[in-house]
Amino acid sequence: MKSSASLGFAALLAASLAGKLAANVAPPGPDPRLFDAAAAAMLREAGFAVSTERRGFGTLLIARRPACAVIVAEYDPHGTFAERHRELAAALGPLRYAWRGRVFDDVPKVAALTSFYVWRELRRVGVAAPRAPLAAWAAAPRCDISRIDWRRLASLPA
Repeated sequence: MKSSASLGFAALLAASLAGKLAANVAPPGPDPRLFDAAAAAMLREAGFAVSTERRGFGTLLIARRPACAVIVAEYDPHGTFAERHRELAAALGPLRYAWRGRVFDDVPKVAALTSFYVWRELRRVGVAAPRAPLAAWAAAPRCDISRIDWRRLASLPA
């Protein structure tokens, strides 16, 4: 009797661990190409020539027109590369953020991170929800940025 109880317990433990391992898949991340393409199109529509540079945190978009330069990158809502973004922006001007079509002087961290976690968990269970990326950007002081339509980055497809 004791050995059958031990075998039953072992089988239950194995089934429980197998279920946990099967459910513990890596969380799906965003496709950075969607942000890069949408941001480049937004900047070109505003009259900029756009080039890109691959960086450790992703892609840095560099937008130029006469007497004006703007940099834009997708910002990890966890703030992992915050210092690197600030360093890159320093040559142009203050680092600002665009999220859900609005511009912020400070990172809307709680809202953006909450939105990211909800999006990620929906993806994990198979729901293809659009996501709201967070953009970090800086512009030279003489830039007229009024033509940049940040609403173009408010929501990206799943």
